[in-house]
Amino acid sequence: MKRVFATELRYGPDEFPDLYMLLESQVGIIDHFGSFLITGSKKEADFCQEVAAAADAFVEIHCLLQHADTKPLELFSDYGFKTEAAAYLFKQGLACFQFASGGKTERKMPLLEMEEVLIASLVVDSENFFFIDFFQKDLVCGIAKAYGVEAVFLHLDK
Repeated sequence: MKRVFATELRYGPDEFPDLYMLLESQVGIIDHFGSFLITGSKKEADFCQEVAAAADAFVEIHCLLQHADTKPLELFSDYGFKTEAAAYLFKQGLACFQFASGGKTERKMPLLEMEEVLIASLVVDSENFFFIDFFQKDLVCGIAKAYGVEAVFLHLDK
């Protein structure tokens, strides 16, 4: 997954088109969603913040995780959004895990049990990754243990 940044503005592109045109001409905007301008670097997001703050239009910078093949699950819309280009997850408050033991059959039952807390899934190099709210880690570990498999959590800061 790639880490990107969304600068959230107080106004949408229809309400403040000049600001959007200015930012798009000065920064490499890789995507947009509503009032979010998505950039590939923190430096570009900081520049958007500086310009938008001068126009009293800045709200917040969000760190996002981006991957075109992210599969939205039950809670996805609470933790992210999807554009034509990719799916984005708000990094803050997320945890990512994969199963370190058990075969496909052994992993199926805990996943069914976890269905209500899963935000998204992703397959990279035939490895399955699952995203949950950070506060659900103990629940996921308990369910996995009950089914005799191990859930291993990954560091999202890398």
